[in-house]
Amino acid sequence: TVFGSSATYRVWQVRNVGGGSATLRVVNVTGDYVFGVQPDAPQSGSSLLLDTGDNRMMQAAGIGNAISGVHGTLCNIGGDASESCVRVVRISVGQNGPSLTASISQQTTFGEASGVFYFWPGIAVNSVEETAVAFHRSSGASFLSSYWTVKALASTFETASPITVGTCAQTLSNRTGDYIGAQTDPSDSSTFWLAGERATTIN
Repeated sequence: TVFGSSATYRVWQVRNVGGGSATLRVVNVTGDYVFGVQPDAPQSGSSLLLDTGDNRMMQAAGIGNAISGVHGTLCNIGGDASESCVRVVRISVGQNGPSLTASISQQTTFGEASGVFYFWPGIAVNSVEETAVAFHRSSGASFLSSYWTVKALASTFETASPITVGTCAQTLSNRTGDYIGAQTDPSDSSTFWLAGERATTIN
C-alpha cells in the first residue's frame, strides 16, 4: 500500500530467482475504498492512547495465483469521530506475455461499532482459501485485547471472537502490535495458528 490516503496497491514479482538473472516487475491495482492513516485507540481506565500503527500492508498470504493482504485503515462507523478498521484485499495475479497482471478479486473493510478500534491485523489463508484474520481491539470501555475472524472463499467474515481479553489499562507505554500473527498450520494446510496480545497484570 501507499502510505497516506490512497486506494492503490502495488504488486511486486521477482522472476528467475533460480536462473541467476532475477528481474523485478511491478503493477498497481486500485480498490474501491480510499484508505487513510487511522487514529490511535482509546482504552478503558487511562487517557493514554494505544498505538494503532499506520495503513501499510501488515501481512500477506499467497495460495495459487491469489495473494491476500491485510492492513489497518481510517474508518468511521456511525459516529462523530473516526476509528481504526481492518482492510482485507485478495489480488489475483498472472502473466500476459512478458507482463505481470493483477486485479483485485475481493475486498472488504470491517470494524465493529462507533468508538471500537481494530488494528495491527495479521492474515493466513489455507488450502481451500478460508481466510483467518487476527487483530487487536480496544475502546474507551474495554482494554487492549486480541480478536479473530474467519471466512470461506465466497462468504463474508464472521463476527469477531476473542483470542485473549485484556484485564487492565496499559500505562507503561502506548506501544502495541508486536505479537499479532496468523499462520496456516503446515502439518495439514487447513487449520490456523493465531497469536495476539492483551493488557494484563503479571506477578
